[in-house]
Amino acid sequence: MRYLYAPLGSAVLLISCGLAQSGGDDGRAVVAKAIQAIGGEANLAKFKAYTVKDKGKYYGMGDGQPYNGVMTVQHPGQLRMEIEGVFTMIVNGDKGWIQAGGQTIDMKPEQIAAQKVDRSASLIIALWPLKDKAFQLKPLDDAKVGKHHASVVQVTRKNYPDVKLYFDKTSNLLIKAAYRNHSQEANKVVEVELFFSEFRAVEGVKMPHKLALKHDGKLFVESETVSMKAHDKLDAKTFAKPAAE
Repeated sequence: MRYLYAPLGSAVLLISCGLAQSGGDDGRAVVAKAIQAIGGEANLAKFKAYTVKDKGKYYGMGDGQPYNGVMTVQHPGQLRMEIEGVFTMIVNGDKGWIQAGGQTIDMKPEQIAAQKVDRSASLIIALWPLKDKAFQLKPLDDAKVGKHHASVVQVTRKNYPDVKLYFDKTSNLLIKAAYRNHSQEANKVVEVELFFSEFRAVEGVKMPHKLALKHDGKLFVESETVSMKAHDKLDAKTFAKPAAE
């Protein structure tokens, strides 16, 4: 149930990757400032793969239901999410499975499609992939995120969701991201908003330790990081189809 933006990947140096351009505070320059503020290329590079333990509440079915979870990610398209006592979900590229109640079932095509949008958005939120000129970065008008004044950059690319990134103008940290995706609970396309806060250093990277996820302005998930660990590379078995219990 967790979205993170900094593990979210490895970044690149301001000049060598071409994110910073002289003479203008364009979208790439804003992203470059954020990469510096997060911790820089060397530290971010540790988080191409990572595991996060978190706790929080899920509001998708009404009243907030507490949960404890473990999420393992390996960019660009692998995810393992374990919600204690409820289910395990694995996404591995174009395939996916859910294990619950002692059974393992294949995810439906529409579930895979929604997960691919989330994985693509997560890659954009990671910031480091934006060095690829296939991503178009357009600065938008400044906005308010709570009490924060934010610079806004819209990221577009073919076959990716359009994602708006909101960077605090004081700290340069990414404090919000927004895009659209299909919600299984609502059975419609919704505006997905992620709000990041309580940044603390993990292996030299300023990671958000609190997240609020909203769908169409309504709280969907709120979570708090318990622990976080970066990995060099995860075993392929981590994202293999789980055996039925």
